[in-house]
Amino acid sequence: MESSSTDPPPTESAATKAHFRLANLVLYISVLAISVTANILMLLVLWRKFRRHRRTAKSFIMLMQNLALSGLVLVISSIPFDLVSQSSDKWPFGAIGCKILWPLQTAALQAMVYTYVALACHRLCGVTKGLFGQMKFITGLVLTFVLWITSITTVIPYLINLDYNYQNKSCDENWDSDSSRNGYTMSLFFLDYLLPLIAMVVLSLLVWGKLQSFRVLDPERAGRRERHNRILRMLVAYVIVFAVFLLPHQIMWLVRDFGKGEEKLYFKDILNVVLVFTYSVTIINPVMFFIYNPEFVRHLLYYVKCQCLAKKELFSAENKSESFSLEPNVPPPPSRLKPKFELQQLEPKAFENNYASNPSIQLAETDSIPRDHDSGLGFVEQSMFPSAVGRFRGAEKHRESTPSASPPPSEAMYDESDAPPYSFNQGSEML
Repeated sequence: MESSSTDPPPTESAATKAHFRLANLVLYISVLAISVTANILMLLVLWRKFRRHRRTAKSFIMLMQNLALSGLVLVISSIPFDLVSQSSDKWPFGAIGCKILWPLQTAALQAMVYTYVALACHRLCGVTKGLFGQMKFITGLVLTFVLWITSITTVIPYLINLDYNYQNKSCDENWDSDSSRNGYTMSLFFLDYLLPLIAMVVLSLLVWGKLQSFRVLDPERAGRRERHNRILRMLVAYVIVFAVFLLPHQIMWLVRDFGKGEEKLYFKDILNVVLVFTYSVTIINPVMFFIYNPEFVRHLLYYVKCQCLAKKELFSAENKSESFSLEPNVPPPPSRLKPKFELQQLEPKAFENNYASNPSIQLAETDSIPRDHDSGLGFVEQSMFPSAVGRFRGAEKHRESTPSASPPPSEAMYDESDAPPYSFNQGSEML
């Protein structure tokens, strides 16, 4: 029998509601526990790598930390409150919760999406300058700040139009018109999904094309390209996960505003299940990170095995500063000290060490010797090591009378222009 247009909209049975709520409870709690654990471990591992190994890429570390942080903010501000609100027919968090919770969830999701784009930009910077280009730390810091400011700015209209209904105890969107609400929903679809997806695809293709242009490489660049290829595969995995897992979420919001989805049967229950896919992205992010960055697994095991609760690790060669990217083996610059042969070759025999043959050296012989800044010895040192004083003074007098065969120390110092290719200080920005 068909219902007339005047009949109220169909409602689901109490048993169906109970089944959906039980399924949501199990899924939400599981996602929350795994996501919080995985992202906290990711933050700890990245911080340990950043603190212990000074040659790591600070900009890459910061962007990955921001990815984990945005995921934590998303699940912590969403899942516990969603579970409470779904079990009640009224909004239980008052006016302050109405103004803060939903905009915060949207901003955290946008920050995570924009971090994907920032990682793709970081990789594009890395394939410049013969595969040894780097995004500076300050650039990564500014980029992280900008993406959070952008995320917060885009939710300001949402925050303004959210009002708490004290009579019905509900949190409702009060837009001036349906067109304003639909326009904002469509803008979020472009800003949260479509435009970031296009940007990530284009940037990944540019990185791939740049890597393919290097066919014949020396061993250093070959290893560097392999590192870039590995991170590029991680970014491609992020793009696929982003496109697949967030698409149902966007479709449901478009249906709600453009298709009057709230009036359809089971719409809210399906929306709650779809949100599980969105929250699951925060679990996939750390998993993909550790899969495509195996050099971080050792630090992950450090926390998984609870070694951080044991006594402090002893220093070893394994714990020295290292880079998780392949860097060229650059020899250290020559010492700035004067060449030894200038002193050894010109050492006069008259100043041989006579301390062993004549141990009774009187202090009066050296009392009158002024402190010479060239020798670098004081009264006590001169009295204890007279042979050193003789060597320094003899070499100085000989240099004054005879031109040295070697260039002056200022010319013999290390010149950075003579360094081999890519031997510049890549210290903290190697990735």
